[in-house]
Amino acid sequence: MPASPHEIARRAMRMNLADREAFLRSSCNGDTSLRQSVESLLSCDATATQAGQTPVAPIAPGAVGPMPESIGDYRVLERLGAGAMGVVYLAEQPSPKRRIALKVINPARMSAAARDRFEHETAVLAKLKHPGIAAIHHAGSAEIDGATCPFFAMELVQGRALDEAAEDRSLRENVALVIDAAQAVEHAHQRGVIHRDLKPSNILVEDSGRVKVLDFGVARAIDAEGPADRAGTLPYMSPEQLAASPDADTRSDVYALGVILHQLATGKLPHDLRGVTMEEATAVVSAGLARAPRAITRGLPRDLDAIIRKALAPVADDRYPSAASLADDLRRFLETRPVGAVGKTPGYVTLRFAQRNKGLVAAMGAAVVLAVGGVVGVAWQAAEATAGWARAREEAERATAVNGFLTSMLASADPEQAMGETVTVREVLDQAARDVGAGLADRPGVRAAVELTLANTYRGLGLLDDSETHARASVEAHEAAFGVADPSTADADRSLAWTLIELGRHDEAEEILLSVIDRLERTEGVDSVEAAIARGDIARIYHERGEPTRALEAWEQALADLRREGGADSPEALVLMHNYAGALTAMGNYDEAKQRFEEVAERRETIFGADHPQTLVARSMLAGVVQKMGNDAEAAEQLRLVLEGRRRVLGDEHPGTLTSMGNLAVALIRLGELDEAERLTRAALAGYRETLGPEHAKSLVMMGNLAYLLEDRGRIDEAAAMYREVIALRESVSGGRDPETWSIYNNLGMLLMTQGQPEEAEQLFDRLLELCREQLPDDHVYTALFRNNYGACLTELGRYDQARRELEESHAVLVGVFGEGHERVTKSEGRLADLTRRVASDR
Repeated sequence: MPASPHEIARRAMRMNLADREAFLRSSCNGDTSLRQSVESLLSCDATATQAGQTPVAPIAPGAVGPMPESIGDYRVLERLGAGAMGVVYLAEQPSPKRRIALKVINPARMSAAARDRFEHETAVLAKLKHPGIAAIHHAGSAEIDGATCPFFAMELVQGRALDEAAEDRSLRENVALVIDAAQAVEHAHQRGVIHRDLKPSNILVEDSGRVKVLDFGVARAIDAEGPADRAGTLPYMSPEQLAASPDADTRSDVYALGVILHQLATGKLPHDLRGVTMEEATAVVSAGLARAPRAITRGLPRDLDAIIRKALAPVADDRYPSAASLADDLRRFLETRPVGAVGKTPGYVTLRFAQRNKGLVAAMGAAVVLAVGGVVGVAWQAAEATAGWARAREEAERATAVNGFLTSMLASADPEQAMGETVTVREVLDQAARDVGAGLADRPGVRAAVELTLANTYRGLGLLDDSETHARASVEAHEAAFGVADPSTADADRSLAWTLIELGRHDEAEEILLSVIDRLERTEGVDSVEAAIARGDIARIYHERGEPTRALEAWEQALADLRREGGADSPEALVLMHNYAGALTAMGNYDEAKQRFEEVAERRETIFGADHPQTLVARSMLAGVVQKMGNDAEAAEQLRLVLEGRRRVLGDEHPGTLTSMGNLAVALIRLGELDEAERLTRAALAGYRETLGPEHAKSLVMMGNLAYLLEDRGRIDEAAAMYREVIALRESVSGGRDPETWSIYNNLGMLLMTQGQPEEAEQLFDRLLELCREQLPDDHVYTALFRNNYGACLTELGRYDQARRELEESHAVLVGVFGEGHERVTKSEGRLADLTRRVASDR
């Protein structure tokens, strides 16, 4: 038979508090009702909350033996718990008729002054009227077992302790619960009441999700002249509480909320205080955090990490000044707004602005968001290294300058600023590039961040020569401002390497990244997240260079490194997994690619939410794989959801939204829904031309899609003319060495075959396969598809032996990729059958 609440509480009162939690979990064994009864009893025992002490006073009247039938006007129904400090009853109030918790205080535990002040103090507590505070209804005294005992009646709360309720909630949901608790605490603070013993068991979560904070100021009400500044539960006590400082104030409650937040975010308390003395505990807590929360839980959002560290600052003046300011910063975190705990580091405020104000940033294109994101990496690492006020002032000044520069860059796209002229993204960036040299020449730290922003933005827009220029300038500025070994310089080097990869200069990029990895392993550690991410960049080089096995091995190793460090769900790990899935897709390994993209999408949705841009990117890529596997209806359904999400989050003119329009249009073409497909394609093409220019790669992709659609609708001359225009533009830009150009060659070749022009089609296929074989193996699905089409062309030309070789070899690859019965395999079988009939007929 399980022990009674009284017995469990009695044993717990005699324990060091650091050992009490494990005992309670074991004794209550998941019985929520039993745990609440025990906690209610323990909450009456103020002195038991002092580290290492045990009760010495006589047991409270009414704690044993028969229960009194009534106490004051309250009918006693059940004894919930008892101890040296008092007894907790379930009671019924006659008017208004309701059940309440009745806490009877052991008069032996109260000084004479405390007894005189008790009703006054509880009257003050009774004025706390807030939906997040368990209300005290009444205070008085009654004769129990021959002794006059003070008591107070309070709201009976049915709920689970915060730490238990948090187990089946997401991180964001738990942050919202802490916000509710902090708002309740602030309400009390505004009325001169400090809790002094905030902990998860004093914060209950009702089934409705409402938070109720219990026992506000009870310790103070019971013993007004005792060491109230030292009242509390050891792991949740601030340094000033532990030191019994008379200066302890509302910021001690802020500290306790920080401990609770740390516990919910990491699953651990900030300090291990098991078995320590009060003096030892004071020394440990006063020294500050030994490990940042992000070092415990990889993938913990950096803003939340900063908020927790600020709330847990050992010096009260360094914490949030109030529970309200803590709640406000947590709310800003949930709304993706800049949080005060981070400060105005370079690019940080601009990034949060961009994430909230999608319409304005859409005028600058998706690349601006990505570029500002690059600045955040610099800013965060600089903030981590900040030492003292001088550096803090330097960071703030640099942030102001960077944000001002980026704001002016965005403002130049405003029609009013542009004097009514249409301003393209390229023109805005070019003007910003001219300004950076003249305006920031004497400020290398600011220039470093702005040059990095420009480099990333130009690269995101496909303007790679300009990106390289600014990436090199960023590296130079970072080295001058921070030194070669600084992590922010590594970010600049990685940006340069990414641009070189896009330019096809893989050896140069690899040399840079190997240097970055070496530096990061020395400064951040061999197993650091930063080094693992850089190794993931190397994997991309292997992939781009046509070394698929080596690339996959490198990606798998980088992901393993991140998982080993507890970072499997970190944004960095998910980026690596996303790239890995993209490589699998390009290699035609659709089944595994689909599985990986599903995993990335689900994890991002859990961490960021369903409409977060990163979640939508993963779902878009997943739909692309599903489409390649031949399930056009499922792909279209997923792509429609992605488009709806991007419209909600980014607006209609954002390049991400335009891309989703084009992707959905392709799926609709394959389903034969051509009217909607043409409308979406033309809208996307117009949007790209407006924001990026008519010769931009994305505009060219959409031109190719429109040409395919026109062909499908029988408007052959229009389609052929557009295909030729796109090929000419692509050959002049990239020499045709990109998959988008290959698809245009293929589509025009197939169109010419249907028009009875196999000779010209053969020339196109020859050029297509020449380009394709430079970068892909013969067993790649793209190569197989193009060879199969080429075989059909050769059949039309009567070159049967060569046609059979192309068709049979490509057919074997297609069967291996798609399986028997797939439409592409069936189409290939039909071509082989047609070839056999023609050979027989010619004999």
